[in-house]
Amino acid sequence: MNSETIAYAIPTWNRAATVTRAVHAALERTTGEPSTQIIVHVDGSTDDTVSRLRGISEQHPRILHLGVSEADAGYARALLSLLRLAQSRADVVVLCADDDLPVPSGLPEVRSDMARPSVDMLSTPVPSDDRDRPDRRTPRA
Repeated sequence: MNSETIAYAIPTWNRAATVTRAVHAALERTTGEPSTQIIVHVDGSTDDTVSRLRGISEQHPRILHLGVSEADAGYARALLSLLRLAQSRADVVVLCADDDLPVPSGLPEVRSDMARPSVDMLSTPVPSDDRDRPDRRTPRA
């Protein structure tokens, strides 16, 4: 499993600040992981999502890859486009929301779990960054 490529796959639409935080968190997790990529599909965003991500991609061209739709095709089509791109570049795809913040132990755990012959798919809880989505915030106790 260590030689297989893992890709974080992130769909987004008009969430520039949130997706950039998610990409930076994923970049931190790829340090020392040469066979890891981050693939983001931007679905017709009208804010500065594309320009922000292109700036990050220029700094990390080996790691961050962008797919961009000019028009908003909707979540289902964007997700399919993203998964096609991710599957063409990686052996294992870790699907993330644009507000997910990957945890430090995430990739080693994925590599370990996927090495088991009976595992084809994993699902785990991931901390989210809901600063830009007050409707999704959970009050803290």
